[in-house]
This record gives sequence, C-alpha cells and structure tokens, in this order.
Amino acid sequence: MGITVHRSADIGYLFGTGFAGAFTTWSTFAIETHDLFRSKKHGVAWGYLACTLILGVGAAAIGNSI
Repeated sequence: MGITVHRSADIGYLFGTGFAGAFTTWSTFAIETHDLFRSKKHGVAWGYLACTLILGVGAAAIGNSI
C-alpha cells in the first residue's frame, strides 16, 4: 500500500479502501459464517447470512437512491 500511495495517492487510496477493505470484510464474513456452520449452529448461520445479505443489498439500494 505504501508503494502504491507513493506512486499515486488516488490509486493508493482506491486500492487501500476499495479492494483491501472489501476483501478483508468479505473474508471475515465468510470465515464467521463457516465457523457457525461447523459448530452446528445452522439456524444462527443462516440468519447471519440472510441478514447480512439482505441488509447489505438494502443499504446499497438506499444509498444508490439518495
């Protein structure tokens, strides 16, 4: 990230907050969901999955309409 920001701040910030931020958030979501399924908490896992996806898409739709 430091090299990217040094070369071009705009591209560095885009990479740092856009790609890296989204990637780590998605990875955490996937790991937490997987862990819930592995620990046999299927109801909680499906609820977490559904709420995250529905609320995420809903928030994006609201943000896009503003």
